[in-house]
Amino acid sequence: MFTPKVRSILASNSNIKLIDLANTSMIEIHKIIDKSGIQNIAFLTANEDIFHVGSHCYTHRYRIRHSSLYNCPTHNYCADKAKAIEGWARTLIDELKTGAIRPITVMARCRQVNQHLEWAHKNGYQDTLNSDQYYYESYAAYSNYVYSLWASGKNSDTTASGKQTYAFSVIKSLFPDSKTHFKQALPRVYGNIKAGPQNETKVAKDDEMAHALAISSEIFTGLTKALLNHETYPFQISLFGKLNWVVPHAHFCHPRNFTPLEGAHEVWDYTTGRLFPNQPKVREKRYRIGVRLLKSENENPVILTQHRHRLAKWAHDCFLLLFAANTAINEKQIIDLEWHDGTYEVVPAQQGFRTVKWRAGNKRQSFTIATQFIKKFEEYLELREFITSNYPSTHLFLHMPVMREDRVRPLQRGCLFKLRASMRLYIDKDFPEIGYRQLRLFKSNYLLKEYGIVVASQLLQSRTGTIAKAYSSAEDDVAIKEISAFYNLLSKAIKAATRKRQQSIPSGHCIKPGEAIPVVEIEPEISQPDCSNFITCLFCNHFVVHATNNDIKKLLSLKYFLNEIRQQSTSIEEFNKLNGPTISKIESILTRISNLSPDLAERVSTIQASVFDQEELSEYWGTLLNQLVHFGAIQ
Repeated sequence: MFTPKVRSILASNSNIKLIDLANTSMIEIHKIIDKSGIQNIAFLTANEDIFHVGSHCYTHRYRIRHSSLYNCPTHNYCADKAKAIEGWARTLIDELKTGAIRPITVMARCRQVNQHLEWAHKNGYQDTLNSDQYYYESYAAYSNYVYSLWASGKNSDTTASGKQTYAFSVIKSLFPDSKTHFKQALPRVYGNIKAGPQNETKVAKDDEMAHALAISSEIFTGLTKALLNHETYPFQISLFGKLNWVVPHAHFCHPRNFTPLEGAHEVWDYTTGRLFPNQPKVREKRYRIGVRLLKSENENPVILTQHRHRLAKWAHDCFLLLFAANTAINEKQIIDLEWHDGTYEVVPAQQGFRTVKWRAGNKRQSFTIATQFIKKFEEYLELREFITSNYPSTHLFLHMPVMREDRVRPLQRGCLFKLRASMRLYIDKDFPEIGYRQLRLFKSNYLLKEYGIVVASQLLQSRTGTIAKAYSSAEDDVAIKEISAFYNLLSKAIKAATRKRQQSIPSGHCIKPGEAIPVVEIEPEISQPDCSNFITCLFCNHFVVHATNNDIKKLLSLKYFLNEIRQQSTSIEEFNKLNGPTISKIESILTRISNLSPDLAERVSTIQASVFDQEELSEYWGTLLNQLVHFGAIQ
C-alpha cells in the first residue's frame, strides 16, 4: 500500500497508528483514537495521502525525510494542543462519515489547518492551540497575511477566501467549551463569482502541441515495440527524427539540447549503445556495475527487470498523454476507467471517430477516439497486459512507481505533470507545459474548427453553452464563425427573454434598471430611490425580492452593512433619519418571507446567523465593507 520508505518508517515507529479513513467505520475510528491517543494518530486519506494529525500535539516536530510523517519527542507533548486537535479531528471524521464532506475534501482541510499552524509556529504564535484566545490572535494575524498574499496576486480569490474562512470556522471544533463570541477578522477576501478565473487555461499553440505529441508518440511506439518483442540491450528507437540507442540507465538515451552527459553517465557511449572500454580509474567501479547490469538485464528480457520496468513506465505515461489528447477526458474520469478481461467493442460515432465500449466494475464504460487512434490503443492494451502479468489491476491506467519493488496501483493524480518534469530532466528541456486541461481545450478548438459546435459538444459530452463559455479562447475566426452562427439561430428568442428578465442588484432584483419610480407612501426627502445608490432600491416600484437564499442574504448583508456604519456614525439621530426607514423596510420584507412557511422562517434564521455571526456577506456588501475597512473608514 505504501512506499518502502513509509513502510520502513511505520515499522520503526510502532507508536504511529495509521487509520485508513475510507475503509474504517466512524465508530471504529473513534475507538482507535480513544485507545491510542490522538498524539499517535495519522490519517490515510483519498489517493493514499497521509496526514500526521498527531504531530500537532507537540510543541516541536521534525519531518522525516521523503515522507509526510514526523518525529515528535515525547517531552514536547502538550495536553492543551492535543485536546484542541482531537476536537477538530473528531469533527472532521464525523463530517466525512455522515456525508457532509467528500473524501477528497478531507485532505484539503487537513492541508489548510497544517498551513495555518506551520505559519503560526514560524511567526511567533507557538501557543496557537493552547487556548481559544491564543488561537484567535494567531488566526487574525494569519488572516491578514493571507489577505496580503491575495492583494499581491499570489493567491486567487477562491484560495485566499477559503484559507480565511476555514481557519475561522474551526474555532468551534478546536475549542467547543469556549464562551467567547468571536467575529471573523478583517479585512476579508470576497471571491468574485462573476469575474473570470485568474488562472484561465490558455490554448496550447499548434507547434507546442505537435512537439509534445510527436515525442510522446515516438517514445510510446519505440519502447512498446522493444518491450513486447523482448529486445536485448542496447536497441534503437526513433526519436527526434533519428535513431537513438537505448541503454539500461535512468538516462536511457542521449537527450536533445542537453550539454554532454557527465559523471556516471560517461561510462555509456550513446553513439554506439556500448560501454566505453577504457575508463579512468575513478570510474572503473561504475564500469563493472554497467557490465553486470547489462548482463542481468539481457538474461531474461521476457520479465520486467529494473530498467525494463522504467521503460514500461515511460511508454505507459506517454500513451496517457496521447489518450488524453485524443479523448479530451478529464483526469478524474481517466483515473476512474476500469478494465476487466479485455473484451471490448468498437462502434461508429461521428464521422472519423469510433466509440470503444466495454463492461467493468458492474457498469458500462466507454470513450470516443479518432479512428486512426484505435491501433495505438490496441498496442497499449498489449503493453498493459505485459505490465500486469505480475501486477494485476482492475483499472485501465496504472500508477507505476520508478522502483520495481513498489506496488503498481491505479493511476494517481498528477501523472502528466510528473511526465513533463521527467521529459525536461531526461529527454528534452524544451518539452512544453501540457496538462489535461490544455489537451481538452486544444481538442475542443480543433473540433470546433473542423466540425462545428454541435459535434464538439457531442464528442466532448458538454453542453453547447459550456463549449462556448469555457473554451471561448479559441482562435477569433473560429469562435466568431462557429459559436456566433449557432447562437444566431436563437437570437430572437433570447432578445425577447432578455426584455422580460429581471436584473439582479445588490439588494434584490430590479424590473426596469435605470428607471427609478418612488413608492407613493414614503416621505419625499427620505430614502428617495436612486439607481446609483443600491441602498435606496427598496423604495422603488421596480424593486423585487424573491424568497430565495440569495435574495435573503442580500437583504441581511445590507442590514449588517448599515449596522457597521451606524457604529461609526457621530450622530445616531442623523443616521436613523437617513437609514432607519431602510432597516425597517428590510425587517418588514424578512418578516413577510418568514410568515410564508416554517421552512422559510428557518431559512431566514440560518442565513441571518451566517451573516451576523460569521460575516458571510453577499459579494457586493462584503466587498464594499472590506474596502471601507481597508481605507480606515471603518475600524
